[in-house]
Amino acid sequence: MWRRPLEILYRFTLLGISSFGGPTAHIGVFHTTFVTSLKWVSAEEFAHDSTLCQLIPGPASSQLGMLIGARRGGIVGSLCAWVGFTTPSAVLMYLAATNLPWISAHSSVGAGLLVGAAVTVCAAVWSMVTPIRTSRPALFLCCLSAIAMLMVPGVLTQFVVLGLSALIASQLPAFATTTPTAHPVVQLPRNGRWYVVIAGVLLVVSGLLPSLYSTLYQTGALVFGGGHVVLPMLLARFPAEQESIVQGYALAQLVPGPMFTLATFIGASQSPTPLLGAIGATIAMFAPGWLVVCGVHAWWSRRASHPLIGRAIKGTYAAVVGMLAASAITLVVAHVFDSRGHTLLALVCVVLLTRTTLPSWLLPLGCAVTTALFAL
Repeated sequence: MWRRPLEILYRFTLLGISSFGGPTAHIGVFHTTFVTSLKWVSAEEFAHDSTLCQLIPGPASSQLGMLIGARRGGIVGSLCAWVGFTTPSAVLMYLAATNLPWISAHSSVGAGLLVGAAVTVCAAVWSMVTPIRTSRPALFLCCLSAIAMLMVPGVLTQFVVLGLSALIASQLPAFATTTPTAHPVVQLPRNGRWYVVIAGVLLVVSGLLPSLYSTLYQTGALVFGGGHVVLPMLLARFPAEQESIVQGYALAQLVPGPMFTLATFIGASQSPTPLLGAIGATIAMFAPGWLVVCGVHAWWSRRASHPLIGRAIKGTYAAVVGMLAASAITLVVAHVFDSRGHTLLALVCVVLLTRTTLPSWLLPLGCAVTTALFAL
């Protein structure tokens, strides 16, 4: 009975320990793990789910993980996926908030983690490009997306690129599929409107009963574009804590897992009981994203059977791969080419990744240990 939930928890905990590089990079790692290696979901289902998570509010990579967990083990599986992927990051953010910031942006450990993250993301990009490289229109949308994100990075660019890609692909027969775009998640309720209703009621209640947790719930319910968009929203909602929030945001970019665990840092910092504050803040931030994705997925799956929607999903998937490529390029330029030692270390990682069976999730941790030892 509990074998499958425990398996989901184990797999996502491994990813929670090793998935660096932000939400876009997480999507690539999920593809490598659950489509290529474990084959828990098909490439069509992955494209279907990742497109949905880009279009709804909440932490996109965490919501994608929840859906993968739900496909494997229903509601319990979705919760196990969230707990496994979130806990390592939340623990590190709690330790940082309670005066144990052993990792910083300027430390050798932090630098090594980012080198390993850059290599891991590059490997994920390659695995996601392989299925679409035989289609010139898909490669065009992929390259267009990458160029746009490199030239004008930001959430607005992301939505424009996704919208244009969906529009273009929906009109091109090259994006047609002969197989169903996706199957509904039978383990989730087919009528999930009550999840959305509960999310809306809690949003109204949070506005009537202001508190730290209410504010974090509102942020999680209203943010689009992933973890990077959380910072300006939180700065506006916590004007007296700006320095602390910026510090927590910097740490959130260096630890593995979702950036939404910035809420853990805020809860531990501002609560008289740091542990309870951290747990409550983390749940408040992620709860609306879970409710929304569980509530709309069955409806989205039914609509995806339409030919136009199916082609649009394939187009947006190509755009997401381009965004991932832009993320990989940014990471490489910023954290691999910044010194000869980091470049050499990255080349060693590439060799290990391509010539051995070493799990990719070990690379960031190995790089961190290596840079720390050389800094002694």
